[in-house]
This record gives sequence, structure tokens and C-alpha cells, in this order.
Amino acid sequence: MRSLKFLLATGLLLVLTVPGWLPANATLVRAGEEVTVAEEETLTEDLALFGESVCVCGYVESDVIAFGRSIEVPGIVNQDLMGGAETVEITGQVGDDVRVGARYLQVRGLVGDDLIGFCQEFTLDENGRIGGEVQTWCQKAVLYGDVDGNVRMGCNSAEIHGHVGGDLSVNACCIELTGPVDGDAELKAETITILPGCLITGNLKYTSTKGIDVPEGAQVLGEINWVKPEVKAEAPRRKGLQALRMFLHLTMMVGQIVIGLIMIGLSRKHVALMANTLTGHPWKSLVLGFVIWICVPIASLILMVTIIGLPLAILVIFLYLIAWYLSAVLVGLTLGGKIVGAFKKDRAGPMVGGLILGLVVLRALSLIPGLGLFIQFLVILFGMGALILSRKTLRDQAVEKGLI
Repeated sequence: MRSLKFLLATGLLLVLTVPGWLPANATLVRAGEEVTVAEEETLTEDLALFGESVCVCGYVESDVIAFGRSIEVPGIVNQDLMGGAETVEITGQVGDDVRVGARYLQVRGLVGDDLIGFCQEFTLDENGRIGGEVQTWCQKAVLYGDVDGNVRMGCNSAEIHGHVGGDLSVNACCIELTGPVDGDAELKAETITILPGCLITGNLKYTSTKGIDVPEGAQVLGEINWVKPEVKAEAPRRKGLQALRMFLHLTMMVGQIVIGLIMIGLSRKHVALMANTLTGHPWKSLVLGFVIWICVPIASLILMVTIIGLPLAILVIFLYLIAWYLSAVLVGLTLGGKIVGAFKKDRAGPMVGGLILGLVVLRALSLIPGLGLFIQFLVILFGMGALILSRKTLRDQAVEKGLI
């Protein structure tokens, strides 16, 4: 919980990396404050890196998954790179796909295949190159380097100065296009500017309230199609749906507060143990929560196939959903409790105040457009992992005291 920005970026990445990375393969894990693959190192296993700062300076033959405050790749990753951080910088080479979530994403090296990125700012430097497609959702995107495949972007501001080898599709508020496009260009924006030097080999279709002029020195070889956006009246039920949504959020938060109060009333020491587990072992909680999130549904499906295992599968899913709900309570209590110093003294008052504060903060973050679901997802992973780790700690303590 040391960096809220880290949580946002990591949540985006977990959703991107789940389909492509499962813990079934042999994976080398490294964790710490500063995690580095040294320049002279050559690793053949899949690599998982967790730390404040992560740097891959050497050569990794297989996939790399990394989470931290900053990720740098001046070395070579021969397969996929997947990760989440506040800043991600690729100055070396990634042989296959890149799937990242970050605040700042900068590519100054070579990406062999596709790049998928959720970020605040994305920059493809003039020395950078993407061998496949680019798909990015961000506030600002600036492309100086070349992309061999298609480019699809959704952002507030987009500047394309490099070469696009395929089709270009951009949905933004402001678009500036300078570089050549070998395929079709489909642009949607309030302001679209085509500068001299731009060559669109295919068709140009643009949606804007204002028509655009192709200046001297720029050229569109195909057809130009201007589509004026439709002015849609606000649906009469929209305000009602928004009110219903806010009511559901409020109801959910009140329910979590009630559950948290019950937990504090039953055992303050147990609550403090769970919170200290999360803050003391955040990486273990994240990894364990990630594994549980993947393995439990798979195990439940396997049990459902067998008639005799169906009741057990239903019970497992029920407990799984309870853990989902409790995870948000735990993370909120930990966040708010650390802010108000609730765990320094064994008193219920500060814990209750921290619980309410933390849940209000998490609920506010969940309302961020485009990021809310990812934040909730990450909260679930941290919380479920900490719940399991704390149960293990309680069991070990009970064994030491001879209670078990």
C-alpha cells in the first residue's frame, strides 16, 4: 500500500496478463526493494519480478512479468513482457508482445510484435519501433517512431509523426497527423489536424463537427469521407440510472462497514494481524491472491464435472465469493487504519475510524471512469492473499500454544 499510483497501474496489468500467464510453468521469482537481472546474466526460465524498482539489464529467454514502482528494460527479453508500474521504460529489446499498465510508458527500443498499453502518457521515441500492432488507451499518446502494423488508440490527445505500416484508428479529442499511413485512416475527434508530409495511402474517414483541409505537401490517395457526429439528446432515464448506481455503491459501502464493525467487535487482535500481514507482506499477498483468483474457479469447474463433487464445488464458490467481499473490507481497514494510526494502540475507536475512512477512499477510487473496475480487481487480489496468509499465521500461533 506504499503507492496508490502503483495500485492503479498494477490493476490494469493484472487484467491484461491473466490470459497469457499461468503459474503452471516453471517460473523464477525475485522480489525485494531493487530487483535486477544483471547485464552478465542469461536466464532461460519464465521470470516474475516484484519490487520498488525493477531492471532487466541482461538476457531473458522466456516471458517476464514484473510489478513495481518503476520498470526498466535496457536488456533483452526474448518473449513477452507483462507488467505494471508507475513508469515503464523499454530501451532494449522485447522479442514478442508487450502488455503493460503504467502512468508513463516510453518505448525507445524494439518491440518485436504487438504492444497493448493502458497508461496516462505513451511515447514511442524516434529510435523506438513496434514490429506488430499498437493498441493503447491513455490521456496522451505521441508516436515519433515507426509501427509496422495497425495502430488503434483511444485517448484525449494523439500525435502521430512516425510511419504507420497498417491501418490507423484513433478516437480522441485532438489529433495531429504528420507521418505516412500505409493503410486506411479512421479518425474521430473534435479537432483533427493533418500537416505537410502526411501521406495516407488508403482511404480517410473522419468524424468531426468541423471539416478538415488537406494542406499542400500532404496527400490522401484514397477517398475522403466526412461523417458528421449525431447530436443525441440525453436519455430521460440516464439520471435515474446514475442515481441507482450511486445508491448501489452506497449500499455496498454501508454493508462493508457493518461487516468491518463485526470483525472489529469479535477480535481486534485478529483484525490487526490481518492488516499487518497485508502491509508486511504485500508481494506475497498479491501473488497468493493472484493464484487463488485463477485456481479456485478452475478447481470448481473440475469438481462440477463430477456429480459427486458438485456440492463441494458449490461450497467452494460460496466461500470464494465471501473472500471477495471480505477482501475489500480488509484492504479498506488497512488503508484507513494506517492513515489514522489505528494499529499502534489496541483500541476500537481508531480502528472504526480507519475502517470508514479506508472504505470511503476505496469507493471513491472505484468511481474513476475507466479505472474503477481495475482498482476493485486489484483490491480483491491483495485482500484475498492477505486473508489466507493471516489464517496461516493464526494456525501456526495456535500450534505453538498447543491449541491444535
